Amino acid sequence: MASDLVRTYRETIVYRDVVDRYRIRDVTFFETFLELVENSFGGYVSITKLNNYFRSLGINKSKRTLSNYLRYLEEAYYVILVRKFGFTTREVLQQPRKVYPIDTAYFRRKAIGPMMESAVAVELMRRGLNYGYLRINDYEVDFVINREPREYVQVTYASAMDEIDRREFRALARVSEALGRGIARVITWDLEGETTINGVKITMTPLWKWLLEG
Repeated sequence: MASDLVRTYRETIVYRDVVDRYRIRDVTFFETFLELVENSFGGYVSITKLNNYFRSLGINKSKRTLSNYLRYLEEAYYVILVRKFGFTTREVLQQPRKVYPIDTAYFRRKAIGPMMESAVAVELMRRGLNYGYLRINDYEVDFVINREPREYVQVTYASAMDEIDRREFRALARVSEALGRGIARVITWDLEGETTINGVKITMTPLWKWLLEG
């Protein structure tokens, strides 16, 4: 019953709020495009890579068309697109975006970690905050919240300290060095506490508690 309800919601948004609203003619192609986007939930989506993929199949769709399709999904509140954090427009626009469903039920592959990350992205949007992801060399921070004080957030499915990848902590320490000290936080499943890495205090907050703070 639940899966039928999710399928109905999905089809309502996709076909009424996107296909019909924007008068998409090539529905078959759009469905293929949508499947690729859905398979990327919790990861990155790049218009250039999508364009190259379709061209390799002999399908010629302009980058503008693909970009419009992605924008339609965002405007219909089917997905959230998280830009890379940066201080210039060029820094932001030229990078892939992370894509999350507006509802975790839309995940094709059920994985708690990415679903938690998606819930955080939705909540940050609901709070009206300015945020983005950040990569520094081979380190990544899930969310940089650009307010005062700036906040750096990792999301991980963990209930104990030894379940957290040390790279999560090191990334927070690294970004604190690069962008300046702020609030460094790891949103966990139900682990709560504090630790210090390279002089940076990192707070661990359970997802449920962080959501209630908003």
